[in-house]
Amino acid sequence: LPPLLPSAPSLFPFSFLALFFPAMAPRRLATQPINQLFRYISTKTPIVVYFFGKRREYHGLLVGFDEYMNIVVQDAAGSTMLIRGDCIAGIAMDENDGKEVEAAAHGAAEQAVAA
Repeated sequence: LPPLLPSAPSLFPFSFLALFFPAMAPRRLATQPINQLFRYISTKTPIVVYFFGKRREYHGLLVGFDEYMNIVVQDAAGSTMLIRGDCIAGIAMDENDGKEVEAAAHGAAEQAVAA
């Protein structure tokens, strides 16, 4: 037998159902911070680290992290810095895609050759 009434999705648009039944609305899954940090390491994405209470930021490549969000960042000159998780206000992808970091590394290499 054919159904007497059309099915619910064809009778009502999905957005209409989502108004009354929020469980039916599509959910956007947030990326877990630890997964985002792992993505920064695996793709070697330049990052910028913002600190609490200071108008200071640190640019570099993420080398490692642990469960307390302590991170190890390597800057353009090759120096490595350990930053404790309780000082970090935020971590983001570097806006200029590392051009500033690469330029500083290139300048450091030229200075080393000249010396």
